[in-house]
Amino acid sequence: HDLGQDIAVDVEITLENAFQGIEQTFELKRMMRCEQCTSTGAEPGTPIKTCATCQGSGYVRETRRTLLGTFATESVCSHCKGEGKVPEKTCRDCHGQGRVSKIKNVTLHIPAGIRDGEVIKLEGEGESGLYGRHSGDLYATIHVKKHTQLQRREDDLHYHLNISVVDAAMGNDSVVVP
Repeated sequence: HDLGQDIAVDVEITLENAFQGIEQTFELKRMMRCEQCTSTGAEPGTPIKTCATCQGSGYVRETRRTLLGTFATESVCSHCKGEGKVPEKTCRDCHGQGRVSKIKNVTLHIPAGIRDGEVIKLEGEGESGLYGRHSGDLYATIHVKKHTQLQRREDDLHYHLNISVVDAAMGNDSVVVP
């Protein structure tokens, strides 16, 4: 629980870039580790104490009596979010979460030959989890723009060129393919 969320983005590239490969950088707003408190959630220099709500267990046990008997339930402590510890004074930047929303550049290495709809996974480039827990992943779906003159079929490029019957029969070195 409280692990970082995965992020999905769509990246559009040209057919030429898909053929040659490209390194593309873009801005991404996401939850990142708080540098002020180093993801502890505590204001620097202040102590972290045992949670009074769960007495440090991270869980709260609740017992209910009904006509059918007594039922006990156990849930994650809402005060410390399962940590068992809470800062005496919460961090002024992240308000005790250990993470803040920031815009950061992400560089995506798109390999040569990538196809439309393929997904590139960047581990740990998703949102940061609470209190420095494991970050989620970034999934980039690649979309290749349609080219005005070329068509891709698997790993081949096709081009439709109108030439005269004479050029087709005799050959012509002056015919230029764009």
